[in-house]
Amino acid sequence: MILICIGTVTCFAQKKGYDIRVVFEENKIQEDQSLYLTGFYGDDNTTLDSCRVKKGTARFKSGALLPDGYYLITDKKEWRDYPPVNISIVVEQNRKFTVTPDAVTGSVENQTFRNFMTNAFSLMRSVPQIRTHWFPNI
Repeated sequence: MILICIGTVTCFAQKKGYDIRVVFEENKIQEDQSLYLTGFYGDDNTTLDSCRVKKGTARFKSGALLPDGYYLITDKKEWRDYPPVNISIVVEQNRKFTVTPDAVTGSVENQTFRNFMTNAFSLMRSVPQIRTHWFPNI
């Protein structure tokens, strides 16, 4: 009975630690710029980590627990509108991955999420009623 309980707890325990790298295109971000990892739960958002851009790469790394969920990497600590740096990610299975302008490596769920978001925005722009309401300048 004890082995079953220990096995169940181990299976459902979330992994501790994360290592998320964001690689920017050349001259697309200011060197030494601060970026923030923000988590969302309902209407609340919380800045969980921060880092500075070095040689075009930002790296969020910690041994702390990063719960499964939806996160935003942004250049503003106070998230209000869409800032110039606005990268959406999901954390589920993999907590070590790299985000580039074209792809996500090391995280199938984030590549799938990116493909979904790209296709969703394309579809929304193609429907006239949605386009005129949400994308009036396109």
